[in-house]
Amino acid sequence: MSASAGDLDTIGARAGMRPRRVWVDKGMQTIRGAPWRVRPQGAATSPPSRPSALFLALPGAALLLGRRPPSFRWRKDGGDAHPAELVLSVAIRGGRRVEHLGRVVEGGGTGLFMSTFEAGRGFCDDDGQYLGVVIPAAPVLERAPDVADRLMRPIAAESPALRLLTRYVSGLLASPDGIAAEAAPLVARHVADLCALMLGGERHPGETEAVRAAELAAVREAIAAGAATPGFGVATVAEQLAAPSRYVHDLLDAAGLTFDRLVAMRRLEIVRARLADPQFDRLGAADLASACGFADFAQFSRLFFARFGEPPEAIRARRRARS
Repeated sequence: MSASAGDLDTIGARAGMRPRRVWVDKGMQTIRGAPWRVRPQGAATSPPSRPSALFLALPGAALLLGRRPPSFRWRKDGGDAHPAELVLSVAIRGGRRVEHLGRVVEGGGTGLFMSTFEAGRGFCDDDGQYLGVVIPAAPVLERAPDVADRLMRPIAAESPALRLLTRYVSGLLASPDGIAAEAAPLVARHVADLCALMLGGERHPGETEAVRAAELAAVREAIAAGAATPGFGVATVAEQLAAPSRYVHDLLDAAGLTFDRLVAMRRLEIVRARLADPQFDRLGAADLASACGFADFAQFSRLFFARFGEPPEAIRARRRARS
């Protein structure tokens, strides 16, 4: 199955706006629009297919994270049947060679915009990790008429806009719950706005909204990853965003959230998971709570009961009763 941004309303509805584990065909010779051939994992396959990527189709953007075919081609589009699209490829791990628009770009660790304005081909490391974004070209061209000059120009991994987009898209693809149908068009617009920002688009209110949405996602991701680590606090997250701590608080406040509550909820989830894991049986609930950052066990117990409807001890008691 081929997927392009123009197909996304249908695909998104069928997929429930959830990331899917897909197969990326090594033997693919030609592609149209979104430059990957995908089908749900578990479908009948034949060598050289392999499960290797996460795919999310939204109304106006296609997202993919994982391996790519070692070699691939795409053809020129731009007619009414197949509107032209822009493709952002980020080489997270491994190298990449792309031949497009009379230019050749090699290397890894960078972002690179391509398009279906002209045909092209690419080569990726067999065990590499790549992030891809496909969006319709027309809306971006309205804001960034000089897009052609920015295609096939490597974008440094340290670029703030690229880092934001990479973390935003990675977070979307890492979420097993997916995106609510009513929110999907807004998320796709955020992705497109961040791409337009990297392509030199004119600034407009949506750009600020997109940046703040991506920053909020980055804060959530940082909390999910680090809430239980020693010394974790708002300064840790602010450093990752290269922003003042006050900005992190303001960002969350605008979304009706607080840093302390998000951290506490994440820590509760971690303690609950460890209580259910036999490898942590040597530690009591108080020890686990303390290790995850709760200084007051009584307060932890109240929060745990309020969040999960049972005391911490019930998790282990239920597991042991089943064994």
